[in-house]
Amino acid sequence: AAAAAGFVAESTPFEFAVLEALLMALADLLRSQVTDVAEDGRAALDDVQEGLTAGRDYFKRIWRLKKRVGELQSTTRAVQRTLEEVQGQDNMLALMYQSAMKEDPVGYARRVKDGTGNTERAEVLLDTYALEFEDLACAMELLSKQIDDSELLARSVLDSSLHRLMVTRALFVVATLFQSCATLISGLGGMNLHGGQEQNMVGPYGVTVQPGTDGGDPTIIPNGPSGVWISWVAGSSGAAIFCFLLTVAWMRAKNLLAG
Repeated sequence: AAAAAGFVAESTPFEFAVLEALLMALADLLRSQVTDVAEDGRAALDDVQEGLTAGRDYFKRIWRLKKRVGELQSTTRAVQRTLEEVQGQDNMLALMYQSAMKEDPVGYARRVKDGTGNTERAEVLLDTYALEFEDLACAMELLSKQIDDSELLARSVLDSSLHRLMVTRALFVVATLFQSCATLISGLGGMNLHGGQEQNMVGPYGVTVQPGTDGGDPTIIPNGPSGVWISWVAGSSGAAIFCFLLTVAWMRAKNLLAG
């Protein structure tokens, strides 16, 4: 009779014990999943902060984490909304008092119809776990922001590495271009071209003079490269190095070498 008077019993009714056990099990399950995902998310963020390589595998890992976080966040928000919807409907709260319904069906039906039953126990139970699921959802939202920050940091590291690679490639191309010009000039100096210096065989290694046969002119054989050719090689190589350094200075002045 006491239970039927206002849907309230002295001890916890069986239906509320079962409901609380179910909500507690669901909350523990979601909490353990949230903890696991949070640990994975912090590990991913630490990997980037410690300077580890952010490659394709890392972004796959981030994608899987974001998917898990989204699923958990949707689940917790759905449970929270369901509990809040039930709290706002007195008839649904009254239907939870199965013990009171069994003890006094007539009085129970009258109070449900009139809306005069005391549903405080059900409201408190649902409100407690609604807050619990809201906390889990907020934790998922915070973790989602942290994962987004981790992904943004990884992309920044990747962009910086790509920029350094492009700068290195540009410098290599410039150096190759200038060195090719120097090689071309040196090659022209070593060819048998008529430029007025082809008979100038004096060089750092001297020459060997062989007497001519039958009273002819002696033959001069250089012992190494001529001084003219060496000056061509040194001059063109020096010019190539100077142009390369000048290009690097210009790129630095234009802030093109900044990482």
